[in-house]
Amino acid sequence: MEDPDICKYYIVGFCPHDMFVNTKADLGACPKVHDDNLRLEYPKSDKFEKLGFEREFLKFLSRLDEDNQRRIRKNLEKLKANEENGQKKEDLRKLRDEQEIARLDTEIKAHMAEAEK
Repeated sequence: MEDPDICKYYIVGFCPHDMFVNTKADLGACPKVHDDNLRLEYPKSDKFEKLGFEREFLKFLSRLDEDNQRRIRKNLEKLKANEENGQKKEDLRKLRDEQEIARLDTEIKAHMAEAEK
């Protein structure tokens, strides 16, 4: 169980490398060995919860969660900025349309006044 080539995360629960396959958060293939027998034996052994694997696992998961939360916040900020930028463009477009309508209205009134003469 203390072999450095064995995936400690897999032994205590699951390997995070298997969680986000084919996503932007993909960790890639786990470089360590996933041993099903050790996974079954570990909870029964006298070393269960004494080697610090669980603590390491929770730390790693916490870091993953923090990284994912940071990505989410960053993408939400980008989305908000894009929406605000899009709204500004829409407001500018509306203003230009209103100005064009006012110009055409003035021009139409001038032509109507001229036609009435």
